Amino acid sequence: MRILMFSLLPALAAALAACGGIAVLETDPAGSSSTGTATDPTIGCEPHRADCNGVASDGCEIDLATDAESCGTCGHGCQGGPCQSGLCQPVIVAAEQGYAYRLAATETSLYWTRDDGAVLRAKGGDPPEILASGQNAPGDIAVDATHVYWANVGDGTIVRAPLDGGAVEIVVSGAGQPWSLAVSATTLSFIDHMTGDVRAISLAGGSAPLTIATTPGASSIAMDAKQVYWTTLAFGSVFAAPLGGGTTTMLVSDFGSPADLALAGDRLVFGTITDTGVHAVPLGGGPTLPLTEAGGFGVAADDHHVYFGMYDGRLARVPLGGGEPEVLGVGAATPTDIALTEKTVYWSAAASNGLILKVAK
Repeated sequence: MRILMFSLLPALAAALAACGGIAVLETDPAGSSSTGTATDPTIGCEPHRADCNGVASDGCEIDLATDAESCGTCGHGCQGGPCQSGLCQPVIVAAEQGYAYRLAATETSLYWTRDDGAVLRAKGGDPPEILASGQNAPGDIAVDATHVYWANVGDGTIVRAPLDGGAVEIVVSGAGQPWSLAVSATTLSFIDHMTGDVRAISLAGGSAPLTIATTPGASSIAMDAKQVYWTTLAFGSVFAAPLGGGTTTMLVSDFGSPADLALAGDRLVFGTITDTGVHAVPLGGGPTLPLTEAGGFGVAADDHHVYFGMYDGRLARVPLGGGEPEVLGVGAATPTDIALTEKTVYWSAAASNGLILKVAK
């Protein structure tokens, strides 16, 4: 399987031990009285302080370097984590989760699969709860507006359950090794890693999965309204094809271990499991743009950044156009997956003691 086990680096272990399991980031403090606009709450304040409430009588009441509700900038809350040097620090969502392999998130809940056959949910700040147990090697996981879907690699099924829990329903059966999933309001697409098939099925029911393409070594999948995209991990390629079937286009070739995919506007971004960075390619084809020189373990994207893991346990992000990576947190092992909401980044550091972490964007 695609699961990789990584060793904890000695220096990282020491940092984690010193900080109760989370390595604390040391950066230059945020905020300055030397820059700003007419509405900048730091104007007239000492460095790293701000008048966040707009009340003159209490002056520059907030320390942007340490305030967990206004960390780095007014109103930027740390979601239960501390603020250090103007940066929110990670929070442990769940620990001792075994090999918590893959994640999916809504704005209110985080979902993940575990190596003991369980599928779990953590809602808000509540402790994790088991949505399903006794699953046969659950792997990748995805969500839509009503359901959570996961691939049971061991028995060739893809199943779903309501987001708040309920009866488990088989969506696909008879696959060889259902591997990577993508879901929309109308369609589930997936990879059968055993056969190399890239397939899609209507969620309205009543139809069998359509085989869109077959490429040996097909590994990770992404989907938009018109096309499906996938990598072939061992064969160094990234492909695209219409969701309804048709001509397959090779977007990237002879690359070397392209892995997880994410859609980012008019581009597709992908990581690498050989620690050779995160890269982008136009959806319609074109030159490949390197975004980072290292990392690429798990990839996710929003309108502004690409998020990725690094071998030594760091979770980082880089602007969509490339630039200097910004470290958001450090876990106990190489990140295996990343999930985003509007304000939160979740990631799994599953090769150590099954940590799942979050940090405010």
